[in-house]
Amino acid sequence: MTTEAPPAPQADTEGAEPEQLLTDAPAETTPPAPTDATTTTEETPPPEKADAETPESAPPSPPDAYSLVLPEGLDASDLPALEAFAREHKMSNEQAQTLVNALPDAYGAQSQRFRTESEAHPEIGGTKLAQAQALANRALDKFLPNDSPEGVALRHGLELSGYGNFAPLVVLLSRIGKAMAEDTPPTGAPSHGGEKTVEQTLYDNTPEDD
Repeated sequence: MTTEAPPAPQADTEGAEPEQLLTDAPAETTPPAPTDATTTTEETPPPEKADAETPESAPPSPPDAYSLVLPEGLDASDLPALEAFAREHKMSNEQAQTLVNALPDAYGAQSQRFRTESEAHPEIGGTKLAQAQALANRALDKFLPNDSPEGVALRHGLELSGYGNFAPLVVLLSRIGKAMAEDTPPTGAPSHGGEKTVEQTLYDNTPEDD
């Protein structure tokens, strides 16, 4: 009687995930034993020597004397302050010239912004702007006339920087000018507590009214 050999047991693969060829790690295999008795090892090349450090370029140093070309709107009186600023910040002549060239446009934009704000100001803007300007100039001419060194310097600075349109400054000066106008007595009226009129000086020996 012939007996058949029982079938070989099969591995249970039910429920196991199939192997992914691209995403799964390859199965580990045992490398074949070397046939040569001498085992060769790959030599690690010595690290390359780092290049000699290149010294950083030295920062620009200010020249002994600046040679700046002033654009329109600036004059020689502005040079000392510009050169002092450039030297303090260690600017080269080229850097200082770039700064100087940019000032007129920057000041012009600032002046326009100040002017727009003044025109919209509730106290001096709109139809009141011309009167506020006249009153402000009255105060300015009284205390720093245009023929004084301080008056010339102030007006140049206000015009250059745009602060001649700065609303808070215009408000301040216009209020001073308005107060001056209110304190001025009518023409021919005697002043009280101030200087004598011409008539009092020449013809009247009575003391001034308190």
